[in-house]
Amino acid sequence: MARHLRVAGELTKVELALKMLAQVVAQGLPALYLLVDAWFTSPKFCKAVKELGLHVIGRLKADGTLYAHGDRRANLRQLYRTHRHLLTPAPEMGLALARVPVTCGNGLAGAIILARGYQEPDLDTKPGGKITPKSSWAAFFSTDLSLTALEVVKKYLGRWAIEVFFKEAKQRLGLGQEQGHSFAAQVFSVFQTFFRYSLLAYLLEQEDGRPTMGEMFRQLEEETGKLTFLERLRQYLATLLKRILDTLADFYEPSPSFRAYLDAITNTFNEFPIFQGCET
Repeated sequence: MARHLRVAGELTKVELALKMLAQVVAQGLPALYLLVDAWFTSPKFCKAVKELGLHVIGRLKADGTLYAHGDRRANLRQLYRTHRHLLTPAPEMGLALARVPVTCGNGLAGAIILARGYQEPDLDTKPGGKITPKSSWAAFFSTDLSLTALEVVKKYLGRWAIEVFFKEAKQRLGLGQEQGHSFAAQVFSVFQTFFRYSLLAYLLEQEDGRPTMGEMFRQLEEETGKLTFLERLRQYLATLLKRILDTLADFYEPSPSFRAYLDAITNTFNEFPIFQGCET
C-alpha cells in the first residue's frame, strides 16, 4: 500500500486519472462516457481515454488550443465568433446551441458544442463573498460524433450530481479529513464517507416530506449533537455512581438487602431513556 501511495504522489493529476481509469476499465466497467470538467478536457487526455474504449464529454477552456474546422484552424473564442449565428434555441434547457465538428492537433475527431446562456451552479459561493463574473456562453467537447448538441449538454449535466456529492461529503461528512497516516485508514475513511452518504440518500428517498439533502444534514447534525451530549452526561453519572458504590464498599460490607437496593438503583439508572430531552 505504501508503494502505491508513493507512486501516486509522483504522477500528475492527469496521469493519475488515466492510471485509475485504466484499472477500472480492466475490471470490466460497463460505461460508455467519461464526464470531466475543463481541467481534464484536453486533446491529449481525450485521445488517451478514447484509446481505453470510452467516449469523453467535457467542458472546454477558452485557451489557445487550436481546432481544425474545414480548411482553417481556430481557437475556441474564434470558433464562437464565426459560428454564433448558427445558435439554435433549445427551449427545454433555456439555451441556444450550435454543433461544430472539429479535429484536434493530435488527429482526434470530435464535436464542439457552443452553448449561449449556460451557467454552472457555483457550489463554493459563500454568503457575502465576492461574486465571480460569469461568461455568457460555454463550450463542450464530445468524442462521440453521433450525439446531437442537446444530447451532449444533457449528458454533461449528469456530472453535477457528482459535484454536489463531493461538496456535501467534504463539508459535512469529513471526506479527505482523515488524520491517520496509515494508507488503510485513509481508504477506510473514504469508504465510510461514501457509505454514510449512500445511507443518507436512501433515507432521503423514504421521507414523505422529501426534504433536501442539506436540510437532512442539518437535522442529523442537531440530533447527533444532542445525543452526544446526553450520552456523555449518562456516562459521567454512571461513572460517578459506580465510584460512590465502590468507595462505600471499601468501608463496610453492605447487607444483602442494602445491596439489592443499590442494584435496583443501578438497573433503573441504566434503563433511563437517554434520548429524551434535557433541560440542562
